[in-house]
Amino acid sequence: MFKRVIAFFIWLTVTPSLSISQSNDFWVQIEAYPNESEAETAASVYGAKIDDVSAFSIGGGWYVIAIGPLEENDAERQLFDLRTSEIIPLYSFISRGKNYTEKIWPRSIKDSVTNIQALKNDSTFEGTAKIVLSSKADETLEEASDTEDLLTQDEKKHLQLALKSAGFYFSSIDGSFGSQTREAMSAWQNAENVPVTGVLTTAQREYLLRQNNRILETLGIQRVTDFETGVAINLPLAIVGFTKYSPPLAHFTSRKGTQHAAYVISKSGDENDLGEIYEALQSLDIMPKATLGSLKSNQFEITAQNDEIITYAQAELLDGNIKGYMLVWPTNDGSRRDGLLHNMKTSFERFEGVLKPNIGDAKNEDLDLLFGLDTKKPEFVRSGIFISANGHIVTEAFGINACERITVENNYEARLVNIDDSGTLALLEVKEKIVPAAVAEFPSLTDHRGDQVLGAGYSYGGRLPQPSVMKGKIEEFKSLDGQSGYVRLSMSILPSDIGGPILNRFGSLSGLLAIKSKSGRSLPENVAHAIKPNKIANFLNSEGLTLYHKNSEQLMSDFGLARKARAITGLISCWKN
Repeated sequence: MFKRVIAFFIWLTVTPSLSISQSNDFWVQIEAYPNESEAETAASVYGAKIDDVSAFSIGGGWYVIAIGPLEENDAERQLFDLRTSEIIPLYSFISRGKNYTEKIWPRSIKDSVTNIQALKNDSTFEGTAKIVLSSKADETLEEASDTEDLLTQDEKKHLQLALKSAGFYFSSIDGSFGSQTREAMSAWQNAENVPVTGVLTTAQREYLLRQNNRILETLGIQRVTDFETGVAINLPLAIVGFTKYSPPLAHFTSRKGTQHAAYVISKSGDENDLGEIYEALQSLDIMPKATLGSLKSNQFEITAQNDEIITYAQAELLDGNIKGYMLVWPTNDGSRRDGLLHNMKTSFERFEGVLKPNIGDAKNEDLDLLFGLDTKKPEFVRSGIFISANGHIVTEAFGINACERITVENNYEARLVNIDDSGTLALLEVKEKIVPAAVAEFPSLTDHRGDQVLGAGYSYGGRLPQPSVMKGKIEEFKSLDGQSGYVRLSMSILPSDIGGPILNRFGSLSGLLAIKSKSGRSLPENVAHAIKPNKIANFLNSEGLTLYHKNSEQLMSDFGLARKARAITGLISCWKN
């Protein structure tokens, strides 16, 4: 199906537009070479496929191949068509030819076939060839400034990206040659042992772009036009390939199982939908915790990074459609990522059509997936007991102090207030004000051995919207290994039930479900331990909390008891990067 709706074709850059008077002195400059014979060979190859090709000396031991002379509109059209059809390189540009001095080709009629064969046998002309930059300037400072003035903003951005990839430029890619760009150019010139002027000559720009372009050549950048998403964009198809639609995303994942991936965002919607996508993307596993995000009424932008990957996403709401893209790339491959991301940004185009909500695997999506991608998983999930109307919650302390982030009920950030002296109880406080449906009440009556109790907990790690309840019985007022601070129960529990409440028949707290065994021993299926309520009360009192006490001796119905147990139980998630 994908082959039917997606067309691939090369479109490596937008066409520059020059505001210069219409005259017949424009050239499409294709490439530059550091020696005459190499330039002649290359010119003959291009000349076999393109009309009006010439090669010129531009000084400093450099030679350029160019098409012309042409009128401005013809030059722009030729640049556009030849780039699109892959006949000339990405870094070709329009020149006024002011520094074209002696014509070196064609001097006479050449045998194109012979020269094409020579090219095939000449390894120095391959894309991986090492280019030697002459230490002699090919232009004066004034000439270099004049040719620089002819560059479009997009071409200037390409130069900034190339300087950044080479390790000389560290500021924004804005196409404005300010002091930091000039400093970067000077540093690059110094490193290349050429005259330091802060303005690159034509040959130096050509050299820098060709070296940088070799980095991007390995990506196999091609234009993808997808009629399902209504988006056209350049993507690194040597690295990623289309895998599926999972609205609102079209997935392009690594061909070799690496971390590389790209996604197209496409969904009809409004400002609320834009905000929901913005929030949802940040819950994905491919979106690291260290995130910089910006959400406006009609667009958003996200950059997230850790030691392994850096993820960038952007989308815009326009005419009732949300469209954008996302790139996931290894952190240690910054040079290629920067150039690719710039290429994706400048090539992005939206047209009619939007991804249908029922396309692909959307109907059969696993609960652990969102948009067809894994969501972030907590280190562990457990239950807790709400003990104040201000959102305080108490739980089992085991492992909680190693959490870098704690959430309650999936949506609320919480902080660890304290852990008791025994290291078994932890008090948490929800950072924003919430009002739980109910809070635990401490008993005024004493429980007895053999009493029936009801436990509650998020048995399945929060996959169900409400806590489960488990019936049980008090077997002993100490643990199996004789610790007096515990109640032993006959009750079957699961790991994420830990921290949940045990209620007696009156609806008051009989205990807090504890880790089965910290020694690593496995207890029988129907054996559980709970921390005694007096131990919980002493800890909470020491933290200055006022507790609620149950004074009624009226037995509760099974339904009422289950409803209360669920109401006082909270879902606690422990997160790390």
